[in-house]
Amino acid sequence: MKSKNTFLLFLLITGIFGKISSQAPGQDFQPTFESLEKSNPVPEWFKDAKFGLYFHWGVYSVPAFANEWYPRSMYIKGSSENIHHVATYGEADQWPYNNFITGAMDRKGNFVQFAPRLKSEGGKFDPDEWAQLFADAGAKFAGPVAEHHDGFSMWASKVNPWNAKNTGPKLDLVGLLTDAIRKKDLKIILSMHHAYNITGYYDPVPKTNDPKLQMLYGQQGKEKNEAFWLSKHKEIIDNYKPDIIWQDFNLHVISKPVLLEFLSYYYNQAAEWNKEVVATYKDGLNTKCAVLDYERGGPVDITENYWLTDDAISSSSWCYTEGIGYYSKKQVLHGFLDRISKNGNLLLNISPGPMAQYLRNKKTSCSLWAHGLKSMVKQCMLRAHG
Repeated sequence: MKSKNTFLLFLLITGIFGKISSQAPGQDFQPTFESLEKSNPVPEWFKDAKFGLYFHWGVYSVPAFANEWYPRSMYIKGSSENIHHVATYGEADQWPYNNFITGAMDRKGNFVQFAPRLKSEGGKFDPDEWAQLFADAGAKFAGPVAEHHDGFSMWASKVNPWNAKNTGPKLDLVGLLTDAIRKKDLKIILSMHHAYNITGYYDPVPKTNDPKLQMLYGQQGKEKNEAFWLSKHKEIIDNYKPDIIWQDFNLHVISKPVLLEFLSYYYNQAAEWNKEVVATYKDGLNTKCAVLDYERGGPVDITENYWLTDDAISSSSWCYTEGIGYYSKKQVLHGFLDRISKNGNLLLNISPGPMAQYLRNKKTSCSLWAHGLKSMVKQCMLRAHG
């Protein structure tokens, strides 16, 4: 009788764990929808998380004008960004976007470059302070925009020469931030926006024969562009083991075999790590294999599928710009309550200054946001779990 009960208990336990984790060790996902739809795209920890923070911080933060699409708009004749760029730096074909990466003089003789320095080395960037800020705000997951449409990798990349370790900061920014965030027991989210980098973002940029510049401006041709896109994903997966990989739009333009190879690689690696991960999408995938993300919004009512929304503390820009305006804490809180009441999570974007100087020293800084939202978010989390 005892052995029979033991056997039944074994079946019960293995059955439960089989349902909890479809990404268990040994699971082999193939790059097909049929295989990937056997995954568990929404693990319980993600449903419980409710609130996360990420940040648009990179080379595009340096001009601090208009918004994070400055790298594209500066090349569009007659646009406000183009007019500003010509007046401040010079004609775009003579003073290209890559100057913000490698460094150059503006018209007034000021040296311009994305090159934040660690506080320990006399700068203003302290990843541990940032991580504490995210924890204080009540976030359960946090992380940087690892690469935006501009094609600059914020990590120590071996496949992309345009990266934060090789130039500018000469730091593995993603590595420093993920290490600091993990110390606070938060899940790691890395957001990838470079599907648009190779599908139209830099269309206004003059064509170049320089192979290195072709890599930055998405001018390698479809096959090489997509191989590049995939290799960047594999690199962040292997190097940083993110709990969430968030994707911006235009996945549907990526060749399906390449897109599905990314997702199967991520899920198979997660199975080796023995943890459940989350992949998001705005297009190109489906709710059976990934989590649908709504930008600055969400469904009008409760949905059967769990989802995510990305929103920002500013209505005008996702990155820091001079004169940026902010939503009130009340507006953000109401948005948060709306999302979690309808089976969703809120991923809130903040906007650090280019040299990391605007997290704590302004009245509208993220520091005050964190302390103002902390108690409200905790109350909401208790209600949500009550």
